[in-house]
Amino acid sequence: MAVMCGCAGLFQETVRQLGTKSISLKMPVADLEQARRIAERKGLPYQTLLKSLIHEGLQRLDREAY
Repeated sequence: MAVMCGCAGLFQETVRQLGTKSISLKMPVADLEQARRIAERKGLPYQTLLKSLIHEGLQRLDREAY
């Protein structure tokens, strides 16, 4: 994951290049709390952590399709 491997700058640069769009997402409270705890330990905003996890998960699934 971009954030997990210390590549947060690369992830953020990719986001800047591609642009962003705000969305609303409902998720289990327990998952949100877990994301907040992990983000706090890593010194990141939880939204940044979630964006990175979603991005990396999508990239992995896309690679698996081939």
